[in-house]
Formats: sequence, C-alpha cells, structure tokens
Amino acid sequence: TTPVSVLGLAAVGQGPEVDSSKEWDKWGTGPLSHIEPVFRPPAEAESIILQVTNGCSWNKCTFCEMYTSEAKKFKVKPLALIEEELLLIAAALPHLASPNPPPSIRAPRRIFLADGDAMTL
Repeated sequence: TTPVSVLGLAAVGQGPEVDSSKEWDKWGTGPLSHIEPVFRPPAEAESIILQVTNGCSWNKCTFCEMYTSEAKKFKVKPLALIEEELLLIAAALPHLASPNPPPSIRAPRRIFLADGDAMTL
C-alpha cells in the first residue's frame, strides 16, 4: 500500500496535484514515501511519518549504526516537497476524522518528523 492510499487520498480521490518533475526520485517513490530504513519511536507507531531529512547530520556516534548505509547519507528535504506533503496530509485529514472512516484506516493524531536529525531544520 502506498503512503498516500494509507492516508485515504486514493479512496476519496482528492488532494492536490503533485509535480512529479520535482526531486521525488531522490526521496522515495513519491509524496509521503520514505528512504528506508526509517526509525521511529514505538510511541509514534500510529503517527504520520513525514521524512523531512534523511540520515543524521552528525553520524559519528560510536554507539550508533542506524544511519551508516549509503542510502542514509544526510540531506534535508527541499521545503517545496515538504509543503506538498503537508497539503496531501491536510486534504486527507477531514476524511480520516470523519465519523465513518473506512475500517482499515485509523485517524492519526500526530505527525512524526523523521529522520535522524529532523530538528536541524
């Protein structure tokens, strides 16, 4: 299942058009996809994961091997791509918060900013 269909956008057939000519190929398969692996705390299991950075800007901790693969080299997602993802999430939220959402969809209560150094923004 794609992240966009998990949010219910495919089911409701709405949401903003996404310009696929942008840098989505560097950030997964499209909006709300992720460069794997994505690490998140267990408390964020039902949150929407919004990957705003990839990897860790420091990445020199001797105890941590979470972001050592080449695919996890640090970079910040361009603001225009983050804005598109936020628009998709905003379009899906009324559907998710409706009194009768599809049984397979739970309304998320939070957005988790991923990856290893999201607060660098």
